Amino acid sequence: MARTKDTDKVLEYLYDNGPTSNYQIRSQLELDDQRYEKVRQELLDHSFVKKYRCRTGGIQLTKTGEQQIAPSEKPAVSKKEKAIYKPFIEILKAEKDENEELAILCDTSGFKKKGKWSNPDVVKISIQQYPLLGLKTVSLITYEIKPKDKWDSSCVYEAASHSMFSNEAYVVIERDKHDGVDGLENILRLCRQFGVGLITLHPHYKKFRYKIHLGSVYKDPPAAEIEEYLDYIFERLPRIKDEFDELKKEK
Repeated sequence: MARTKDTDKVLEYLYDNGPTSNYQIRSQLELDDQRYEKVRQELLDHSFVKKYRCRTGGIQLTKTGEQQIAPSEKPAVSKKEKAIYKPFIEILKAEKDENEELAILCDTSGFKKKGKWSNPDVVKISIQQYPLLGLKTVSLITYEIKPKDKWDSSCVYEAASHSMFSNEAYVVIERDKHDGVDGLENILRLCRQFGVGLITLHPHYKKFRYKIHLGSVYKDPPAAEIEEYLDYIFERLPRIKDEFDELKKEK
């Protein structure tokens, strides 16, 4: 059996574990300093990885690197799920415009991500301004969306994992017009346990409307985690980066 190349070993490790320090990669893959530096430089030269800021320095996969290690993997997103992403985003956009929020809505359902992050379906990037203090802050709200016949307790665990890089995390479950939270008792209990918010999405004429049954507990993840996930989004959706830069200029 042919040996796995060291470059592939590093790519596979990053795919499973996310951004990692050079020291940890060397240790886990048992590569000496000289060999690791050669492999790292080769991956950087091919744009399969890029430098990752951490205390001792590290690397992380680029989009090109992900395609290199898993070119055929696609997220398992059902047609029913896709059908409710767009109307849900439209609701959030209308709400954002009405409230004059500095925010961007991103459909991230098509991203594939293993290891460090499970991937939310929708992300709201919001900028808050504090003119008297001369401050601007950025917060992320994530939404894990499930159609009415495709949800179970695992959706709460998925949403909770997004708290690694988001300030608020929600589960969004499609329901029939007159259904409230009947049958969602276990979901509610888990949401309370993990600080995850619960939203139900209902048909309303030819559109949808939503109801918040439980607000998300606001969390304050490390700025580095938010920065990394924003970079992950911007690399895949450059137009979102442009919109974000324009929002930051707003006064």
